[in-house]
Amino acid sequence: LYLGAAVDTETNGVPSADARGDDLATVGGTNDEDGVVQRGVWLAGATGGLVRVEVGKGSGWLVGFIDFNNNSNMMDAGEMVISRAVSTNGGGVTTNEITVPSGAINSTNVTTLYARFRLFPSEPSFPAFSYSGLADNGEVEDYLWYFGILGDYIWKDVNADGNQDVGEPPLA
Repeated sequence: LYLGAAVDTETNGVPSADARGDDLATVGGTNDEDGVVQRGVWLAGATGGLVRVEVGKGSGWLVGFIDFNNNSNMMDAGEMVISRAVSTNGGGVTTNEITVPSGAINSTNVTTLYARFRLFPSEPSFPAFSYSGLADNGEVEDYLWYFGILGDYIWKDVNADGNQDVGEPPLA
């Protein structure tokens, strides 16, 4: 039961400033945090963002969180963005619409968002509180996502290099 093409084992997330604390021991020299990808333009609203989720193997329950107000916890209203059954049946890839709160994407500065996605064998008793704690089976993936700007021009800086590269769409 895992997300993406590569997997490592952890029973809990390992928070770090770059969101790679649980990704330091790579599998075969590759990044194993590959199950969730932000997609498209992100703006405030009910369908303000998209995430593509790939379940690499198995069926279970996916819970996803985004720290929209950057206060280092994921317990605030609206920060649990996904809580649903997932499976490799039908290809294992889904695109999920995310509600983005007003003010979460800054139009004048770079926006940094931390995200955590956890895959469980079954629905947790309290999904809203499942951003941390032990999980005996499944996977935890942490992400640090950047949305870049230059003056009044804003784009999705996929590789966080500060340059708008091919495939990095404008946001405004």
